[in-house]
Amino acid sequence: GGTELTASGSANQMITSISTAMDDVSQIQSKLGASINRLNDTANNLTSMQDNTEVAIGNIMDTDYATEASNMTKQQVLMQTGITMLKQSNSMSSMVSSLLQ
Repeated sequence: GGTELTASGSANQMITSISTAMDDVSQIQSKLGASINRLNDTANNLTSMQDNTEVAIGNIMDTDYATEASNMTKQQVLMQTGITMLKQSNSMSSMVSSLLQ
């Protein structure tokens, strides 16, 4: 409730009431300031996420799919060739081993 100023009301009571009200306002301002800071941080994070997403979309759109498919096929052929060579190497070791026995 409020404090009514009457002839019998004390100036000290009014000063205390005003001081308490000012403290309450100060606390509310602090809470609002903290909330505004959190909202600003969230807005900055969202802006950063949007920028990163736009860059990623640009990279995807700029991809030369024919070149990348060709590179993938080349790497698959090299991998299969390496596997085949390892198999042959293992076979040779077995053959040499059996010849030496």
